[in-house]
Amino acid sequence: MKKKINLNTHFAQLVIAATRAGCNTLNPGEVREARQLCGLEFWDKLSKKQQPKAGQIISQAVDDGLLPLIKLERSQSNHQRYERT
Repeated sequence: MKKKINLNTHFAQLVIAATRAGCNTLNPGEVREARQLCGLEFWDKLSKKQQPKAGQIISQAVDDGLLPLIKLERSQSNHQRYERT
C-alpha cells in the first residue's frame, strides 16, 4: 500500500492551488500531464526533487477527490495523464 502524503503542507497546498487553477482552463475531455496542469511557469520553478513530489501530490489529491480530474493511462514517457471530469 502506498504511503499517503500529507496534503496539508504549504508546498502541497501551493501545488493543489496551481493545479486547481489549471483545471479551470480545461474543457471536459481535454488531457494534460501534471506539469501542464500546474502551468509551466510554476512547474519550471520547482527543483528536480520537487517535481516528482508535486506529481505525487496531484495524484493523491485526485484520488482523494480534491481536484475535478480522473487519471488516464500513463504517457509513453511514463507521466501520469489526467482528464477533467
